[in-house]
Amino acid sequence: MAKKRKRFHARVEIYFVIYLATILSFFAVEGEMRSYKKKQNDIILAIAKDKIEQLVEIDRIDVLHLDDTLQINLKLNGFFESKSLKGEMRFLPIAQDGVVAKTTIKNYSYELIPQNNNNENEWFFVKVMKNDFGDSDALNQPYLASVDLSVEPKFNEKLFLKWEAAYKDRKVVEKLIKAIDKVGSIKLTQNFPNKIVPMGIGTVTPFTIQIPQNEYSVLLGLDWEVPVYIGGVSSTEDFDFKIVKGNQLVLKKAINTPETKLFGLGKKSGNIKIVATRISDNEKAAVNFKLNVRPPTWVVKPTITERYIGDPFTFDGSLRDISSSQIKVEYTVENTNETKSVLGPIVSIPSLAEATNIHFKVFVNNQQIDGITHTLKVLTPPPPKIKLVNREPIGSNMLIFEFTTYGLSNEVIKFQQLGGISRNKQMGDVRIVGSKKIYEWQVEMEEPFDSKEQQEIRFKVWDKMKQNMIHQKNYIFNY
Repeated sequence: MAKKRKRFHARVEIYFVIYLATILSFFAVEGEMRSYKKKQNDIILAIAKDKIEQLVEIDRIDVLHLDDTLQINLKLNGFFESKSLKGEMRFLPIAQDGVVAKTTIKNYSYELIPQNNNNENEWFFVKVMKNDFGDSDALNQPYLASVDLSVEPKFNEKLFLKWEAAYKDRKVVEKLIKAIDKVGSIKLTQNFPNKIVPMGIGTVTPFTIQIPQNEYSVLLGLDWEVPVYIGGVSSTEDFDFKIVKGNQLVLKKAINTPETKLFGLGKKSGNIKIVATRISDNEKAAVNFKLNVRPPTWVVKPTITERYIGDPFTFDGSLRDISSSQIKVEYTVENTNETKSVLGPIVSIPSLAEATNIHFKVFVNNQQIDGITHTLKVLTPPPPKIKLVNREPIGSNMLIFEFTTYGLSNEVIKFQQLGGISRNKQMGDVRIVGSKKIYEWQVEMEEPFDSKEQQEIRFKVWDKMKQNMIHQKNYIFNY
């Protein structure tokens, strides 16, 4: 009796040890999972800190000298909430030896103001009274100007598509945006490229007009937009703006300062020349640029025109020199007349449901591009194909067959012996060639009745699409 009790205690101790080990393993795995998730979050946060600095950039800084006022215009590009912008301009005096006097002379600070009270504003300005700098010596002294900005990021579908194309994963982008929300506002600091003398050279700023580039590539039939930067005036009433060449190419003008915009439709190539005149002193400035209107071209022209039911399909509507954020794809399933729209150039259909035609159309800035279309035929796969390859080894009764199924999602699911076969088996791995799957199958013949010279073998091969093919043929039996 004592021995039985001892064995029972020993059994209990073993179970207790196993129980403790299981608990400890659970906590160890849970700890590793917590550590993994923390590392993953830290990586996403590090990427977010890097990405947030790329969301906004200072594009242009223009200085305008008026009689009593110094006006600085600043343009921001990127994805930001305009009304959240907080910023200051700083003017730091520079001594004759080029050293910035940060401590001995007062640092002037002024708040940046949006030019328009709307959320789409890109231009900001600051106006400084020249007498704020002091006497004539201070007015004629060079200053290093800098800007310090703080602005909240603004996310939209355009940015989402841009990042999704870069990271190839929607969930990563969603996590990245959440992480950026935690990082908070974007900080920007930039020095002006040139020194500023409040009094300026002469009494007013030279009158200038500029464009970002000398040539623009425009898609045939699509809208285009070109910015023109105006310098040396403070309002639209201060200058006259004329298109003296290529006026027929421009449909609309949005005249403003410091940025005027020209709009048109890509019908034909041509040159455009602009002449502007400052009204106060009749000073003129001119600029030229060329429009190259061209037909749209694929980045990679679609070549797949047929797919089988059940297979996935990816359509790529990317166009040369066109941002993914400007592209939209519409596709229509013929037998249902259902049309779907996808932002961006990539359409992924995980499984083609039934035999039909699918028509794809590409849009840029919501305008359909003529000639940029594609049609995919969705076909019902044919039954499996059966082909005798050889006898192996030679002189044996082992027949090697090749079975082919059609469709990436299709496969052989059953080999059914119908007669004359003693055994069968699949040999090796499946080979995938395009949308076909190729199997090698070994079939051993059964000895014929009454020692006949030939044996009739019959079998049926079934695929995943519930289609089948029967093979029935006489083969010489080797005794």
